[in-house]
Amino acid sequence: MRLDSDWLRQLAQAEPAQRRALFTCWYSNCDNIVFPASTAALPGADNRFIAGVAHLQMVEAPAVVQACLADIARD
Repeated sequence: MRLDSDWLRQLAQAEPAQRRALFTCWYSNCDNIVFPASTAALPGADNRFIAGVAHLQMVEAPAVVQACLADIARD
């Protein structure tokens, strides 16, 4: 999953641009797996920043959980 790899380019070509609007991407300045943080954002998606939260902590971060549940309830 390297930036600008053949594999990622092929995926991007096969994906309609409007599909990206269906994604919500959470990213943090303290992510210890996805680095740099800017690589966690998908152009065209709903990109949401949460400060000071590590990668695996995001699944239990109250702000993330509450926002995800609100999104599910809205749909």
